[in-house]
Amino acid sequence: MREVKLFLILLFWGPLSFATVRVPKLTPYQVSLQSCLGSAIDLQKTDNHRKLYSAIESAYSLVSSELLYREVVYKQRSDLKKLKYENGSINVYEVDEEDDSLKLISTEKVGEDDKTNELRHKPLSAEARIRQLLIRADIRSDFTRVRERRSGGLILNISWSDQQIRSLKIDFSESKKSLNCTQKESADICTCTG
Repeated sequence: MREVKLFLILLFWGPLSFATVRVPKLTPYQVSLQSCLGSAIDLQKTDNHRKLYSAIESAYSLVSSELLYREVVYKQRSDLKKLKYENGSINVYEVDEEDDSLKLISTEKVGEDDKTNELRHKPLSAEARIRQLLIRADIRSDFTRVRERRSGGLILNISWSDQQIRSLKIDFSESKKSLNCTQKESADICTCTG
């Protein structure tokens, strides 16, 4: 009887005592992130640039953001146009659909103080002015480069193309490390240096 009880105990409790806790294995992408980020973000849920950026948004608050470059091809009414923002200037071109040649139709400096209109309105930021120019536009392609400063001494340089992150560079001022992420043939790749 005693042997039967011992057998039953081993039968029910034995497998539990030998069970091992399975630690999920990190992908090469996550290993690169871990060498730069450490345990600052949950790596198990971070397997692409978009999720990495979302995790950084949650963990590090935004201090400032600066639009560096933007190029948008769009159709407004029946005209195909290209908007290009660079060095504080917005240029709008008319695109000839037959040979893709460009004809400059307007140029404006953004954020300049106009003393004559000082009491009426403040100058628009580059982002606000571009949004204004693209009202009711059918966007064909959109490429943007932005620099963000975040808490913890992080500086992010991000290149977006049609709502996808094409490249992401994160400089960590405290640890002197740098995380360089790019997209190659729809695969997200990161390397940590420093």
